[in-house]
Amino acid sequence: MAGTSSRITCVANAALAARFKGDTTVLAFEVDHEPSMQPPDEGAGERLRRFLETKAAIQAADPHRLVMTVNSPSISPPRTDLWRAWSRASDIHAHWKYPFMHPPVLSLSSERGLPETLNLALTETHEAKPVWYYAQAFASPMERWFMPSASEARGMLYAAIVHGATGVFWFAYESPVTRNGRVIGIAPDTQEAAGIQLPYGPDPPLAASESEAAACRRLWQSVRLVNREGAALAAAVVGPTADIFYRVFVAGTPASATPIRSLLKVMPNGDLLLIAANIDTVSLQASFFFPGRRFQISRLY
Repeated sequence: MAGTSSRITCVANAALAARFKGDTTVLAFEVDHEPSMQPPDEGAGERLRRFLETKAAIQAADPHRLVMTVNSPSISPPRTDLWRAWSRASDIHAHWKYPFMHPPVLSLSSERGLPETLNLALTETHEAKPVWYYAQAFASPMERWFMPSASEARGMLYAAIVHGATGVFWFAYESPVTRNGRVIGIAPDTQEAAGIQLPYGPDPPLAASESEAAACRRLWQSVRLVNREGAALAAAVVGPTADIFYRVFVAGTPASATPIRSLLKVMPNGDLLLIAANIDTVSLQASFFFPGRRFQISRLY
């Protein structure tokens, strides 16, 4: 899970990389951003070539530094091959998927859903590099996104873990910059963007209503709690997956074909950890059956 003492630095050249050489607070260098957002054109290959060229120059100056991009969830044709190529080119696979948008969301699974994008990322990386998921922690009245609830935030985190994410980042921290970027982020206190106008932002900057500001503060507290859970499970999440057969039974009326997604991990002390996520926005009852096995069970969180 992502810590709070590191940062990702956006760099443009090897000189800046050399300046940060050996800086342990720099988690990685991001070069380019959302390169698969637009459909492929004649410049797509050149853009990837420039990324690889910049990556090589950075790592010549700082050989142990990781170089990455943060991509969009654009995995459907005609962007699929391009998205896969960027995944292979980056030292760290990272992409965002912000699912909570009007009209009402029924499931985290869709053509470009959270499970689908992470599954493709694991296929392309062969589980040999970090896979980072950027979760939604914002609302944007201008763009139809709404602030996730506490249960929806938990759903994103655990669905990401179950589908192979080794790092989860929350976008975005509330500030005048995020307001100018058309979103209301999360923070312990809301901050209006008065007096700060960026060239690309709305004029005037986005303001939050009283209810939107309250939702911002509520989700901040929810994310703090769920981050602690994720940090406590980190060693098991990146550890081995148990080779044990089990069945999952679902009672209720799901919104998708396979609403309960689960992962069975071996904890450092040898115990088994079953992580389960309901990716639908309806309440369901799930039962897990391990043929021929008996366990002493304790429930976390």
